[in-house]
Amino acid sequence: MKKILALATALVLVLSLAGTAFAEIDPANYTYFEDPITLTASKNDTFAFHGYDDEWVDSTNNKWYDVIKEVLNVDFSYKWVTESDDESYHTKWNLALASGDIPNFGAVNRVTYEALVEANLVADMTDYYEQYASETVKSLVEGSPEQAYMTRDGRLIGYPDVRPSMDSYDVIVVRKDWMEKVGVTEIPTTIEGIIDLGKKFVDAKLGGENTYALCVGEARAASTWGGLQGFFQGHGIPYANGYWMEDEETGELYYGPTDERMKDALLTLQDLYAQGLIKEDYLVTDAKESFVAGECGIIYSVCFGPVNAVDLYAVDEEVDLIAADVPTLTGNKPDYYVNAVPGRFFFVHKDAPDIEKQAFVETLNLMQDLFSDFDYDWGYHRGTNPFAPGDQMESAFQYALYYAEIEHAYTTGDLDSFLTANAKTYYTRLVDYENGDRSLGKYHGIYRVPEGTYNIIYDAMEDDRVHNSYYTAPPTENIQEYQAMLDTVLMDAVNQVIMGADISVWEKAVEEWHVTGGQDMLDDVNEWYAEHKD
Repeated sequence: MKKILALATALVLVLSLAGTAFAEIDPANYTYFEDPITLTASKNDTFAFHGYDDEWVDSTNNKWYDVIKEVLNVDFSYKWVTESDDESYHTKWNLALASGDIPNFGAVNRVTYEALVEANLVADMTDYYEQYASETVKSLVEGSPEQAYMTRDGRLIGYPDVRPSMDSYDVIVVRKDWMEKVGVTEIPTTIEGIIDLGKKFVDAKLGGENTYALCVGEARAASTWGGLQGFFQGHGIPYANGYWMEDEETGELYYGPTDERMKDALLTLQDLYAQGLIKEDYLVTDAKESFVAGECGIIYSVCFGPVNAVDLYAVDEEVDLIAADVPTLTGNKPDYYVNAVPGRFFFVHKDAPDIEKQAFVETLNLMQDLFSDFDYDWGYHRGTNPFAPGDQMESAFQYALYYAEIEHAYTTGDLDSFLTANAKTYYTRLVDYENGDRSLGKYHGIYRVPEGTYNIIYDAMEDDRVHNSYYTAPPTENIQEYQAMLDTVLMDAVNQVIMGADISVWEKAVEEWHVTGGQDMLDDVNEWYAEHKD
């Protein structure tokens, strides 16, 4: 039962909390449990600066616990605490599951979550979420990939830890200073045009004798700094690991990286490689090192990728990075494909007392509000929150949404309308860089207004051009057994063709994909899709 503080006690708390610089947190908005509640949990602490003052002593003695205790009267007891050791943390979960001695609460990865669900140990949190979750939390959970994934037979099993997941795709980043040197004012919108721009960079030897048209470091179907996901998606291919696409003609799903259009895209890359426009040893060369060395001025990049250019700003005063949508065959704006499968979940034991389940939800409400507080940088201390590696909840499109806040402040001068502390920090970095702080250069290509990477993903979100996989259910046994292995088969074939092998190598890899487990995965996802598609 919800117990509210007496007015006098509430006033004492308001005053004491105000003294610790988080004035936006009003204890009257939270549940204070008259009888102390102790939550048994697990933790992997990743905060590296314990002991630097008396508010952050160690993993279980710090300001998070002080505030939660003062506002909610909730304490914590841990089955185990690891220090920046993700592998050990999850190994302890596996051992605990085998022994049956598991905590009532904790953040787990997808493998552990599914094992706990299979063992029927995860609480149905539907009613607790609906009754106790704050409107702030609900605004993030509703419609999220996490909610969809964790809803089984209409019930929320466990509790979502909503993270940015729909922003993980490539845009293109180009050195504007190089564009100016070859007389180009805008990033080309076609693949042919971007290749021509790269050739201009090479012909002008802007990176010296070893200048390349395109900075490539790998060909995984994932968004990185210097990968090729964006190149293939520019061809309209849903090139993303785990992405299941609907065939418009048959209405059935197929695996994105096996798309027939891969052949033309690969032959284009093969031609670039043969001409020396892609570095010969790209498979063993770090794209970050190549870009920082000034060997290339065009790179496909995840939205936060420009931070990898940090060392370039230290050695080249002219460097100026801008971003754009990935070029396409036609020059039309691209669609982007993301397999937004959640990777982290909050476990709640089905046998935990009702009052503890309520206290858990109420604690996450408070933590979420603290993360949004402008008067104290709770985000800096996120790695030692009581449920770490559980984290601050953010929108699936959070990186894109930051841009709207940054742009508003930048174009209007209104610094009082920020919705998140992070956006205010990013805006400050942008302005400080433009006012001469070169140490912040790595952020400029991300936050700049316009033409930063966040600008590009914001526009794509607004245009509804970002698409999740058509298959959103948990991985089947066949997917768990075959997908990673077969992704490697496909990627190896991609690299072989780029480096000169006949296109039949890729065709045979697709055939192998089908007969070595791919067809079994197809059968699984299409059986599910037949029951769930609109």
